[in-house]
Amino acid sequence: SRCARPMSRSRRSVRPCASIAAVALMCGLPSCTPWVEAADAPGPDLTPPTLTLHGDSLVTFKVGDTWRDPHAGCIDIVWNGVDVVGAGVRSVRQELTVQVSGSPPAGVFQVPGFFTTTYACQDAAGNVATPVTRKIQVVLAAKYWRVKNIGNIGSGSAYWHMQGLQFFSDVWCLEGIQVQHRRAGRRRPNGFSFSTPLGTTARADGAFAVWKKDGQVATSDGPGWSAGRGCFEDGTGPECYVGFAFDEPVVVNCVKLTQGSTAGTFATGLRLQWRRNGGEDDGAGGSGYSDWIIKTSLPGGLATLRRPCPTTCDCTAPLSGPQNAACASYSPQLTVSTWSDR
Repeated sequence: SRCARPMSRSRRSVRPCASIAAVALMCGLPSCTPWVEAADAPGPDLTPPTLTLHGDSLVTFKVGDTWRDPHAGCIDIVWNGVDVVGAGVRSVRQELTVQVSGSPPAGVFQVPGFFTTTYACQDAAGNVATPVTRKIQVVLAAKYWRVKNIGNIGSGSAYWHMQGLQFFSDVWCLEGIQVQHRRAGRRRPNGFSFSTPLGTTARADGAFAVWKKDGQVATSDGPGWSAGRGCFEDGTGPECYVGFAFDEPVVVNCVKLTQGSTAGTFATGLRLQWRRNGGEDDGAGGSGYSDWIIKTSLPGGLATLRRPCPTTCDCTAPLSGPQNAACASYSPQLTVSTWSDR
């Protein structure tokens, strides 16, 4: 019969009022009211949202820089009912709140360190997104670096002697930092050396390894530097040190140098100290310096001072092994572990 139910209702269908108006009029049915039958609602939401890191996963800052977290975004796809014009189930992208843990303190970095920031989120159904992380290293960069003795040394005609001094930016002592003294004839100077006393066999310049003019690796030792007098740490006499003032701040994580080999010509303990800024006139000034690396129980001859190795790396085999491929890019600055010389 034409007055029977005109059409069987199908899922995900919308019966427009206009399409049944004539049948309703002929059969004496009530006035037409449009109805919607939704598709089967989806089952339980088992799909987790998606987290996307904003910015790089490994970032480096210097002490004195300001930390501003670029954060991460979390998107969830949710069911939003039925499209009344017949398009079926409609899904929408919903942005969720991201929880952050392990982030550095807001503001200016005061000390070097290493942080792992984790970003997480979950949707209303309790589905947890796969977390994403950002590794943040904070390095100490300074213009003034100097080596100073620990303990009193030098007596009679035996005085502290040093040569081949070289700075490195990494804990493996592989990435040498160019040192070109500011003096006549230098094509690319990048600072000036200083010492107290000025030295007898040579000025402070003589303590450093010699670099090629084109800025390539150091090729030989200078003539050496000798204090020419006693060096006193305890205040009973004048102090001694040798250093370099760079034009721009640099990161130093390792120092190598060669001391004398006989009693009185080498220090059994050394400090690498830093000062952030200063003027050329006060490069040898003793105030404002802080310890960066301390090494004791040194014999004469070659001495190596390094920053501690991070716990996430195997520093006994530079740039080899499964861990060091990642560690090599960190230029680590941690103080949470101890270092043992290879």
